[in-house]
Amino acid sequence: MAWLKFNNKIFLESLVKTFDYTSDAELLNFVVKNNYKDKENLILILWNESCDGKIKVNKEVFDIVKNWNNQETQVFINKALDVQIDFFNELTADKKINFSKQKK
Repeated sequence: MAWLKFNNKIFLESLVKTFDYTSDAELLNFVVKNNYKDKENLILILWNESCDGKIKVNKEVFDIVKNWNNQETQVFINKALDVQIDFFNELTADKKINFSKQKK
């Protein structure tokens, strides 16, 4: 993985952001640390939507962040909160999504 970090960072990030691979804590930490300050990338890391429309929160991300220093953790929390607020606003603005689906 060390070689990929320096030579193919995009591939490593795609494992998490595109294919939802969150089992490798070292890889996940690398991807989150490199992307948590950008809301668009953070969205791809925090959750994903499966083909059947179900949303899965990647709780492993929060396990990783618990081990960060206080300053990094605070920035992550603020960015994650911004993402959640944007997501909530998007859901409530879409009148085609009923309350039950919004809740899920």
